[in-house]
Amino acid sequence: MGLARIRGGIARLVGVAVVVLLLAALTACQRETSKPTPEPSLTPTDTRAPETPMILRLAMRESETLDPGLTMILDPGLARYSEALTIVNLLFEPLLTMDADGRVVPAAAEKWTATTGGQSFTFTLRPDLKWSDGSPLTAADFEYAWKRILGPEVPSDSAYLLYPIAGAMDHADGVTADAGGVAIEALSDRELKVTLAVPSMSFPARIAQWPFAPVPERIVAAAGERWTEAANIAGNGPYMLAEWNHGESMRLVRNPNYRDPSRQAVDEIAVTLVGEDESLASLFAKGQTDIVELLGDELDRARDDESLRGRSAVYKTAGNWFLVFNAGKEPWDDPRVRRAFSLALDRERLVGIVFEGAETPSASLLPAAARSSGSPEINPPDATATAQALLAEAGYPGGEGLPVITFVYHQTARWDRLANYLQSRWAEVLGVEVEIDVREWRDFLDFTIDPGDFDIYRAGWNAEYLDPENWHNVLWSSSDDFLRSGWSDAEYDILIERADHEDEPAARRSAYAAADAILDEAMPGIPLASRARAFLIGAGVSGVRIDPLGGYLVLDEVRLPGS
Repeated sequence: MGLARIRGGIARLVGVAVVVLLLAALTACQRETSKPTPEPSLTPTDTRAPETPMILRLAMRESETLDPGLTMILDPGLARYSEALTIVNLLFEPLLTMDADGRVVPAAAEKWTATTGGQSFTFTLRPDLKWSDGSPLTAADFEYAWKRILGPEVPSDSAYLLYPIAGAMDHADGVTADAGGVAIEALSDRELKVTLAVPSMSFPARIAQWPFAPVPERIVAAAGERWTEAANIAGNGPYMLAEWNHGESMRLVRNPNYRDPSRQAVDEIAVTLVGEDESLASLFAKGQTDIVELLGDELDRARDDESLRGRSAVYKTAGNWFLVFNAGKEPWDDPRVRRAFSLALDRERLVGIVFEGAETPSASLLPAAARSSGSPEINPPDATATAQALLAEAGYPGGEGLPVITFVYHQTARWDRLANYLQSRWAEVLGVEVEIDVREWRDFLDFTIDPGDFDIYRAGWNAEYLDPENWHNVLWSSSDDFLRSGWSDAEYDILIERADHEDEPAARRSAYAAADAILDEAMPGIPLASRARAFLIGAGVSGVRIDPLGGYLVLDEVRLPGS
């Protein structure tokens, strides 16, 4: 495991401040904490008469307002924030992508083949692909782009996703200076072959993301870090960058050389870049933008404003918050105790009290997008009575005989609220005393790597690629024990190992669905909530969705009134 992979895994595990569309009122998770009096009611964007040209208007914060010192990065191998990724996804296209149902589908590639078990993959590009400047796009452009993010000159956070490729980890970690030993090879203008050191059928899902789009070597070589400026950039996505006034605006227009004109429903995309003190919701209410994300206090404003609730949309991402048990010691080695502690929680109430964002309750340790079966019921009937009965059956009636339980987390207002809720709820329902062990961030990070003798700690995970393997095999496999939970199940391990090397899709889904069921029953951790993002969508605007991994807007199927 390379250093970048370790750092990325830890960040996702503890939930560093970082596809199902639910068009519903946001009152489901009303805050139970006090809020200031809402500002005067806002009026949602009115339906506009068709314009010529047809222009989709966005408003977003430029990335530098989210992370001081960083500007909006449009290099696919380096882009991180959802705002930048919304633009990157319009300018560039990888070999494969994810459709609205979370399936890996062809994009710049027309097809791909795999050897048995996923030892190697060959991708065949669509014929006559071109860059937006009209020059030919070939498999060599993908080879260059992938090897580039593995090299030391481009410190990409996504390089570890290529580590299953033979030679990739050694090159990324500086063991080999020459990228020639990395098993990525353009066999011809239209064929790219990749050979894995560790066979895995999840590899297509790994590269169906923005970091693995092609990059024009000739432009990068000529312009250096400024290659993504409007005067220099060439991409292969449905739109191209016509103007970029940093800190103010961007304008994207149709790419005349894009392979599929049906994904260019609007003529232009006009982006207003706003400062951190400006209100996105206010711009929407004034009719100056068609789509904005609801962040912070503006999410509460939308919950309290009847007119805005009607224009609200919540999109789940492929991330969950959960708790981790130490299943290697009493009483957590008994699945009845673990299930009792989970069933005792009222997740609807928990989400309303704890989370200030768009999170939704979850009864699964995997987000819906990563499951191969349906999700469990959030609050099943008689959950409290069942929890009490399970605890008594395990030998702890009314909590009698249980030691004081220690809950470990890092200090933020959100997780303070969670700790208070768990203390109160478990005492009320199970008769359990909970002690709080609150850590500073760096101390908590160290704890998650080597937690030692613990009871329960707070964790989170956002999918690195949209495949069940990224949850089952990475998080819960007893051979890795990534979460240091000490939980193991021989049948589960056999299922997920078989699934990862199964090249027949139905059999692979069936094996992972069986693994879902084992995880749901064994409950080595307690699911809390699914991560989500909330947006305001203008009247008559349709076809909006978000990418469940990057959380960015997917706009190449958007339709405006009259289109």
